[in-house]
Amino acid sequence: MDKSRQRELKRVKSRLNIYRETIVFIASTILWLYCVTVLFVMVGSLLPYNNHFIQMVRVILNIDKGDIFTIFSYFMIGSAIIVVYLMCTFIFNVKRKRVLPYDEM
Repeated sequence: MDKSRQRELKRVKSRLNIYRETIVFIASTILWLYCVTVLFVMVGSLLPYNNHFIQMVRVILNIDKGDIFTIFSYFMIGSAIIVVYLMCTFIFNVKRKRVLPYDEM
């Protein structure tokens, strides 16, 4: 009879490529900086807040305050449509499950 003993853990040995990971880190950092900048400009444009950086980015991108309000209103309308659609499908599925007979189990 064999005696019980601890099992050996099988480990996956891998080496990270430092060049690839550096490129991924730099690309991710650039993307996050862009997202934070866009969020800062959008919020700064929607609020009555005057900042030189916000005005400079709006001039570079050739965007007026009215354009940002239009984009924001389209976003809100789209979000409302999605919420209404999801609520309707949820209610429909709940009612459909109540109608099913329970004796088929």
